[in-house]
Amino acid sequence: CIGGEALEVICELFCHDYPARASGVPDLILWKHEERKCKFVEVKGPGDRARDNQTLWFDTLLGAGLDVDLCRV
Repeated sequence: CIGGEALEVICELFCHDYPARASGVPDLILWKHEERKCKFVEVKGPGDRARDNQTLWFDTLLGAGLDVDLCRV
């Protein structure tokens, strides 16, 4: 579902600075097995906004061709 190239991007991000990158990963990974698709989802409540480390993850995942969404509850 994710693919080798996208997985490589994620692993590289962890390798460069694991302590700083261990947080900020989106809250959910949704899998649609039948279609071999996945989506990373960040959940935000009222008045909540993405932190800098979360924005880095969003940009990295999007740049790797992965689907990212923000869910406001």
